[in-house]
Amino acid sequence: MHLYTYLDMLARAEENLARCYRQVATAHTADADVSFACAAFAREADEHVAALAPALDRYADRAEEPPERLHAICPGPPRTGPIGLLRDLADLHQLATLVESTWQLIAQAAQGARDRDLIAVCGECTSRTTAQLAWLSMRQKSDAAQTLLVAT
Repeated sequence: MHLYTYLDMLARAEENLARCYRQVATAHTADADVSFACAAFAREADEHVAALAPALDRYADRAEEPPERLHAICPGPPRTGPIGLLRDLADLHQLATLVESTWQLIAQAAQGARDRDLIAVCGECTSRTTAQLAWLSMRQKSDAAQTLLVAT
């Protein structure tokens, strides 16, 4: 059963996402809304990791060997300036998209396993990740024209 494999992958992806959010929050303090939102999203990702702990415990005895290159990582240190911020937001969006789709896959498995607790966790965490993605998308769109068309 690879449910444990995906639960573990998701927990690590959420940990990486939290770390990336914190890095961007710290690197872009001049953009207060970015810094504040990314710090808040990092706390949410930490909460998601904690919410996964009971399911990881429940399915640990059925773990199988995971494939190579399973885990997502932060793409690197944050960049500087407006173009750097735009690229950092794109990186966060990409990692958060992986997290959201993984939550959806685990939700399907949880329904198949009739694991009501995991279904509830998936519903809550998926909706919070979807909200993060909406904010990241909105912020990228709002910055795109100014950043890409105006010389600095």
